[in-house]
Amino acid sequence: MLIHISKRMKKHLEPLALAAWITQTAHCCFNQVLLVFGLLYAEYQQLINEGDDSAGLTAILDSIESRWAKCDQEIFLAAIIHNPIYKTVPFANLPILNLTCIFALPCRLWK
Repeated sequence: MLIHISKRMKKHLEPLALAAWITQTAHCCFNQVLLVFGLLYAEYQQLINEGDDSAGLTAILDSIESRWAKCDQEIFLAAIIHNPIYKTVPFANLPILNLTCIFALPCRLWK
């Protein structure tokens, strides 16, 4: 029983430890922070889909969504879009981020 609990705890805490490790480095950039948010969300959503402790994982997902809602989202989106590796690829399936919105984003940030 104790081994089962420790495996569950590892599955729940490992993504958070990885996120802390990435975001606390001296050279962490905005685009990496957004990618970590996405990684955490996808990881915990997958754990819920596997039938793991849904109440605790739902609380973690709600916390991630709350943090994302409180931050200045446009600067993070611009950081990803201006990254030569990612560009608009992570947002390809989001109809709200069409070319018009992408071109208007730097103008809004400049003002």
